[in-house]
Order: sequence, then structure tokens, then C-alpha cells
Amino acid sequence: MNVKVVFSCEPGRKLIGNEQAMCLPSGQWSAKPPICQKIPLCPYPGTSKSVTNSNVKFYYEISETIIFGCKSGYKIQGRTVLQCLDGGRWSGTVPTCHPIKKG
Repeated sequence: MNVKVVFSCEPGRKLIGNEQAMCLPSGQWSAKPPICQKIPLCPYPGTSKSVTNSNVKFYYEISETIIFGCKSGYKIQGRTVLQCLDGGRWSGTVPTCHPIKKG
């Protein structure tokens, strides 16, 4: 009977090595166990009044982006796209939305 194990890491950690291993007839494993390395993540940057966010979650991986917009009747001020950078920081600040002036 072949025994197979599958490894995984907690959120915020990256699996380095083989994701699975088999117990061989010799009694040895087919691969060394992996390690779970902590990776820097960006926390949810928040929003300001009337700002909408394309992808809301607690943490974002490096190079992930968020696209911001405004609700109807508002105009965005600031960057519409923020990217999670190395070190767990954002490429800018959350934009704001201001009412569109009529007339």
C-alpha cells in the first residue's frame, strides 16, 4: 500500500519544496518535507467614503493589484490602481471620491 502525504502552509506563508511525498517500499520518503516560509503581504488598505474596490480581502500577495473607482455621481481623485510591493507595502495611498459638481 502506497502512502501519500500532501503538505500545505498557513495563510501568509509560501511552501518551499515538494508539495507531496510518497512512502517508498524501502520505507523512505520520495521527497524531503518542505518548509513554510513567511512571505510579506500587504494588508487591506481600506477605502474612503464613496470609493469602491475591485478585490476586497484581508491580505494581498506581492504584485497583486486593487482597482478603485467611485460610486455614481462621484469623481475619483488619486491613483485608481494600487499594487502590493516587496516588503508588504502599497504603491500609493487609497484615492478619494468627491461629488461631481453640476452646472
